[in-house]
Amino acid sequence: MIPYFERLIGRYPFANYGAVVVDDPALYYALETQSLSTFPHGEAGDIAIDEAFVAHELAHQWFGDSVSVEKWKDLWIAEGSATYFEILWPNRNDPLAFKAAMQKNYDYVVTRQLGAPVVDTPEGMFGDPVYLRGAAALYALQLKVGDRTFFRILRTFLDFYHGRNAGTEDFITVAVFVSRDRTVRPFLHAWLYEDPVPALPGHTVSAAASVKAARPDVVGLRCGPIRHHGATANCD
Repeated sequence: MIPYFERLIGRYPFANYGAVVVDDPALYYALETQSLSTFPHGEAGDIAIDEAFVAHELAHQWFGDSVSVEKWKDLWIAEGSATYFEILWPNRNDPLAFKAAMQKNYDYVVTRQLGAPVVDTPEGMFGDPVYLRGAAALYALQLKVGDRTFFRILRTFLDFYHGRNAGTEDFITVAVFVSRDRTVRPFLHAWLYEDPVPALPGHTVSAAASVKAARPDVVGLRCGPIRHHGATANCD
């Protein structure tokens, strides 16, 4: 995973990386501890700790640990990015499968009318908009500017703010600068600050809204005894 992520977003930001599994009932969630991700010990026969979990926490080494969010309202930068790379990893060699997975995520965002990823209250900090609409916003940006420019935006953002804090406006500014496209600013503002869900470039919102979308199987939404920090204990 590390070499693959490095090719897309730049060199792994720390000297080493590892994982620790903690057998403690109170630790029900995974945590992106800097350079040493923490995972809960599964119950007998539990296979919840899979590659998606590992990819999610590894992506946080760049988004969240190397570049920390400026304020908690900007948490989508960390969680939306980790969710994006969690979806990308199993589909890395199949562009059509990646597109389908991102469309499934978007359909759920539209069906549930998930609000802006930049949250206003502490209660919304680990909510679905942060994870799912945050990832959808990144995918929308990718569709708008193209793969090459998209990953150059991410690399530039990570390089410039390495070892520092960054907020949503910082991310938007980098995206505009790298893309050399002023329309990226209002585009991202709509995706990140405004509650109505925008259409993906080349798509319509109404088409997705008519579909009863299934709940995406991403770390941020997993439920049960082993789940991500902030996720609910039980599914709807």
